[in-house]
Amino acid sequence: MAIKITSYLISLLNWNDPYNCPIRKQFLPVHSTIENDHPLLKFDSLNEQINSPVDGLIHRYNDKVLFLTSSICPAYCRFCTRSYSIGKNTEILNKKQKFIPGKSRYEKIYNYIEQHEEIEDVVVSGGEVYLLPAHTLFELGKRLLSIEHIRRIRFATKGLSVMPMKILSDNDWFQSLVKLNEFARNQFKSIAIHTHINHPNEITYLTKLAADKLYKSNIYVRNQSVLLRAEEFRTSLYRAIELEKLLRGSTAGFNMPQFVVDLPNGGGKRLVSSFDSYDRQTGISIFRSPQITQQNRENSNLFFYFDPLRKISNEYQNYNAKQFIPLLNEQILNLDNQNNSQSITSNRQIMFN
Repeated sequence: MAIKITSYLISLLNWNDPYNCPIRKQFLPVHSTIENDHPLLKFDSLNEQINSPVDGLIHRYNDKVLFLTSSICPAYCRFCTRSYSIGKNTEILNKKQKFIPGKSRYEKIYNYIEQHEEIEDVVVSGGEVYLLPAHTLFELGKRLLSIEHIRRIRFATKGLSVMPMKILSDNDWFQSLVKLNEFARNQFKSIAIHTHINHPNEITYLTKLAADKLYKSNIYVRNQSVLLRAEEFRTSLYRAIELEKLLRGSTAGFNMPQFVVDLPNGGGKRLVSSFDSYDRQTGISIFRSPQITQQNRENSNLFFYFDPLRKISNEYQNYNAKQFIPLLNEQILNLDNQNNSQSITSNRQIMFN
């Protein structure tokens, strides 16, 4: 992944202890902390490109699409799942797929959405919608909201974390958002900002002022976070489940976050506890997505998550992809056999033991 960081983020770094600074860890890599990841993972880990009927549009869920407006951001997150497109080419990936903002490309996306009446939810992302000019933001949002079957738009942006002063100082951009919100409400539709704050150190007085300004204008703001562990940005399924258990019951249900795993190969976001099989020794977990089938595996609705190598048994940490595949196939066979003779709940207990 290419490196890019805003001066605002640099000002937030803990220069007295930069190696342990949670903001530095998200944006500035240190060579000594690099680890090998699971051999069955790949750059386009969510298999977005195979679910792209139009350049820059991902249509995986029946009623939702992801609109990729560009391939640039104010800062590049090291855990970005869209590294196949975002940022400059690198030595490892020297021919990235680029999404160039432009009316002709956008029009093809609008036409596709218009032709598919099952779509009601559009996530506008990129890249970063923060970098769209004010008039482009308004025209794009208005065009989508004018499609009868579109009920909601979510603008995905890390702006409140990496550059919150834009909300405070770029009045044209902010007013475009306000006018879109009014336009949506007049049609009994909705827009929202989906931001991406991962650590309390990212929340400054500027973040609060920007969030307050959005709130006072009746613009909803929701947040999603990545589970961060030291320098790496993946953790074991077991750890995520344990975190959820610790939080459950400690706060009101309305405040309780959803712990999900975004399944590789396009299985979608699934609750961490909804696995069908999980072997902590090999780190392989299996999920079923009844409404989604893998296009590269005929008639299969099985999807797999692989724990980081450091979290699995030492016996398997040096395995390559060819060595992992028989383990995966064996676990699938065991799952099929157990499902024929006992409940999925019992199967979960066996795999944990």
